[in-house]
Amino acid sequence: MAFSLLFISKSTPSYDKIDKFRYYRSTHNFQEYIMIDQYSFAVEQYAKQTAGQWIFQEYEGEAAVLKLHSLDF
Repeated sequence: MAFSLLFISKSTPSYDKIDKFRYYRSTHNFQEYIMIDQYSFAVEQYAKQTAGQWIFQEYEGEAAVLKLHSLDF
């Protein structure tokens, strides 16, 4: 299972959030897309479900704990 972890750039946030995600979604085995805001305690996560739907989860604050769905540990 494939996933992508990227840090959102101040110069290209729309590209990172829209175009890159659209490209990765077109890959058959791609399962998870995680975007990290490098300037705050914020993470956006998209996880692919069995029916091809994507579930969005947002994490904010330094106490938030990210769960990776595509890795089994």
